[in-house]
Amino acid sequence: MRSEIKIRPVPKPALRYTPAFDQSLQILTWNRAELIAQLRRRQRTNPYLRDLKSSWLDFQTQSSSFKEDLYTQLHTLNQPHEETICQILIESLNDRGLLDESLEELARTFHSPLSVWEEQLRLLQQLEPAGIAARSAQECLILQLQRRGQTGAINFLTQCEAEILSHNWAGAAAQMRCSEQEIEAYFQQLQECTPFPCAADEPEAVSWILPEFEVRIEDDHCVLESLQEPDLELNETPKPELAQALQEARFFLDALNRRSLTLSLIMNELLQVQELPLIRRMPLHVCQKKTIARRVGIHPSTLTRAIQDKYFLFRGKLLPIEALFASASVQNNSQAELTALIQHQIDQESSDCPLSDLQIAMRLREENLNVSRQLIAKLRKAAGIPSSYHRHPDPG
Repeated sequence: MRSEIKIRPVPKPALRYTPAFDQSLQILTWNRAELIAQLRRRQRTNPYLRDLKSSWLDFQTQSSSFKEDLYTQLHTLNQPHEETICQILIESLNDRGLLDESLEELARTFHSPLSVWEEQLRLLQQLEPAGIAARSAQECLILQLQRRGQTGAINFLTQCEAEILSHNWAGAAAQMRCSEQEIEAYFQQLQECTPFPCAADEPEAVSWILPEFEVRIEDDHCVLESLQEPDLELNETPKPELAQALQEARFFLDALNRRSLTLSLIMNELLQVQELPLIRRMPLHVCQKKTIARRVGIHPSTLTRAIQDKYFLFRGKLLPIEALFASASVQNNSQAELTALIQHQIDQESSDCPLSDLQIAMRLREENLNVSRQLIAKLRKAAGIPSSYHRHPDPG
């Protein structure tokens, strides 16, 4: 399914911040590759999403990660669990499979009892590989030893940390009131464990960038074209025991539609501002996020999260949507416009006597543009333009 939005005339239905929109904000922040991965994940657990077919899903994003495996294991357990809390915990694991976040902080942030988070963490720690979701390397080792029933090695690990570091088996034996041979056996059991459960098995991360839109030029106007989106339908006659699954599937697909609408409205407004510079390859006009957010009808922070890691195709190049914003600088000129003016002055300078930053600032003042020498230097360096000393021809 390919949809086109022409820049003029502009349809602009206002968006209102409702509870449903608030709940779908997370989906709004996913880029297209993440969206495909999340939909595939939900297809494994929701029978209504499982049967959905669309060429939109044909793209292979990345190989299965340990987090994907955890979701699969979680939903095959016979034990009841808090899905939202488990999802937050799984997504909080680092690339070694350890939990970096504090349970106390998570409980405060999401306004739920600490005991519930502790219970759900213990449930995740039952999954494979042994040691997953530990909060430290030591806890990871303890979880593995518990699986094996090696309580002596657990006591050795928790009571003799200093002796382990110095290999003081005699001291450890005295503290635990056992023989040095037993201590050496405990140490051997420790060496058979790994402090990082996913370090060896985790495949190299693959990051895919998939564009949300293509911007084409037709008849001296920009045309915004949404790239293919999922054409998904649901069975509206669920069995009573699957009513909740249908409700969750409906919400997810509704959130996808909200995401598509929001991104389309943002891009539509941006192209109204930047259409002429894009077509004529000129510096972008001043365009601030709060202005576009007000036009679309969302909060600036929502807009910032919505466009993060989102891309569009233009003239064969993959560009971030973020690049269409240009902050105001001096006398309502964007930094891109000021950089272009600086480059213009340098293009006209004598090769024998390059202009210094101060001289460029003075020439711009003659054009009623008051720019400091410091700003000239900052913009020049950011654009990769050498200083006047390095632009001077080599006397040799």
